[in-house]
Amino acid sequence: SGFVAYEQYQHEYEFFSASRKNLVTPQLPYLFTGADEGQQNTGSGEKSARANFFGRLNYDYAGKYLAEFTLRCDGSANFAKGKRWGWFPGLSLGWRISEESFFNKNLFDNLKLRASWGMLGNDRVANFQYLQFYNLDSGNTSYVFGEKKILSKGLTPGIYPNVNITWETAQKYNLGIDFGLRSSMLTGSVEYFYERRSDILTPRNASVPVFTGLTLPDENIGKVSNQGVEVTLNHFNKIGTVNYNAGVNFSFAKSKIIYMDEAADTPEWQRRTNHPVDYLMVYKSDGFFQSQEEIDNYPHFADAKVGDVKFVDVNDDKVINGDDRIILSNSSTPKITYGITLGAEWKGFGINILLQGQGMAKTIFNPWDLNQDREYFVNRWTETNTNAKYPAAFDMSSSNIQYISDIWVKDVSFLRVKNVELSYRFEKQMLKKLGLQDLRLSVTGNNLFFIYDNVGFRDPESTDAVGWYYPQQRLITCGLNLTF
Repeated sequence: SGFVAYEQYQHEYEFFSASRKNLVTPQLPYLFTGADEGQQNTGSGEKSARANFFGRLNYDYAGKYLAEFTLRCDGSANFAKGKRWGWFPGLSLGWRISEESFFNKNLFDNLKLRASWGMLGNDRVANFQYLQFYNLDSGNTSYVFGEKKILSKGLTPGIYPNVNITWETAQKYNLGIDFGLRSSMLTGSVEYFYERRSDILTPRNASVPVFTGLTLPDENIGKVSNQGVEVTLNHFNKIGTVNYNAGVNFSFAKSKIIYMDEAADTPEWQRRTNHPVDYLMVYKSDGFFQSQEEIDNYPHFADAKVGDVKFVDVNDDKVINGDDRIILSNSSTPKITYGITLGAEWKGFGINILLQGQGMAKTIFNPWDLNQDREYFVNRWTETNTNAKYPAAFDMSSSNIQYISDIWVKDVSFLRVKNVELSYRFEKQMLKKLGLQDLRLSVTGNNLFFIYDNVGFRDPESTDAVGWYYPQQRLITCGLNLTF
C-alpha cells in the first residue's frame, strides 16, 4: 500500500491507495463532495486568519509643535509565507503659528499648519490565491465509477496560482491650514489631499488571450490616484438683537486610473488610463436619422429606422460596433460636492436652513417601456418634431436603448433644499407661571425641493439607471419640546 499527502495552507488533503491497482481517490472532508448515493445533506468549510499589531507615539511641545507617529503591522492568511506581513507607518505634524511670540494676533487668534502622510494596506480579495485550487464538478459533469454505476464528483483545475500575491497599498498625503479671526467671526480650514493606491489586486484578464483557457488570479498591478481640495468656512455674528450664522463646505476631488491591464489592441479613445475609476463608456450620437436615404448612406445597426439615434462612426471603418464607444470626462461620482448652512435667532424665533449640492457629475438613464415621465413622450422624434431631444418611439429590443449613447447621459448637478426648520422658544418668565422650564415649538421640512436643470429624471441622486428608484420623500414634521 502507499500513502501520499500534501498540505495547502490550512487545508489538508489525504490520498490513500491499497495497492497500485486501485484508483487513488481524494478524501475530502465535506458531505457535498461525496457521491450522490446516500447523500442527504450538505456542508462546507472555510478558514481564515489575520493578525494585527499597532502603536502610536505623540509629541507636544508647549502647545506649538505637535507630532504623531503610528505604525501597524498586519498579517493575512490570504497571502503565502514571506508575503503575509505588511508594515504601514504614518506621520502627522502640526505647527500652531499663533502660539509663537513673534506672531501678531491683531487679526488671527488661531493659525495652524498641519501635514500628514500615511500608508494603509488592503487584503480583501479571494483567499489562498497562491495555491492551486480545484473546482468541484457537479451535475452533468460528474462521473460514473464501479459496477453499481455510482455518480461521483470530480475535480478540475481552478484559478491559476499566484505565489507573489501580497498587500495592496495606499499612500495618503494631506496638507492643511486652520484659522480663526480674533473676533471669532470667521473660522475655517483649507486642505489639499492626495492618495495613490499601488499594487491594486486585480486580474490580468485583458492582455491574456481567452484561448489560453486560464482562470487568472489577482495580481498587484493596478494603480489609481485621488486628489482634491476641501474648504470649510463658518461665520458667526450679531446685529442688534439678531444672532445669525452661516457656513459653507466645498470639496473638489477627482480620481484617475494610472495603470490597469488593457488589451494591446484597445482603441486610444477607449483606454481607461487617465480616466475616472468609475468611467462611463457610451456611443457618441449625432442627432437622429431624418430619412431612409440618410440611413442607407451612413453606417447603422440593422434595425435602424427614421427617427432612430444616429451613432457616430468614431474610427471611420464604416461599421458601428463596440469600437465606436467613447469614455466621458465625468462619471457618476461628482467631482464637486458642497453644503451651505444658514441660521438666525431673534426674540425666541429661530430659523435653520441646510442646502446640499453637487456638480461635474453625469449618469446614464435607461428609459423603460413603462411608467416613464411624459418628457420622453412629448420630446420624442416625430415627423412634426424632427429637432427632438429623444429618438422616435421604440420597443426594448431596439438599438436605441440596447446600445447606450450619450442621448441617455444626464447631467446630475443640483442644489437641494435639504432641511428647513422654523422654531419658537417661549420666554422663561412666561414658562415659570406655567411651572415649566422650557417649551419649544418647531416645524421642519426635509427634502423640500431641488434646483435641477435636467427634466424627466425623478431624482438626480438616484442610483437606479432605469429611473425606478423611489425618490427621496418630502417630509414635514411638527414638534414640541417640553421640559418640566
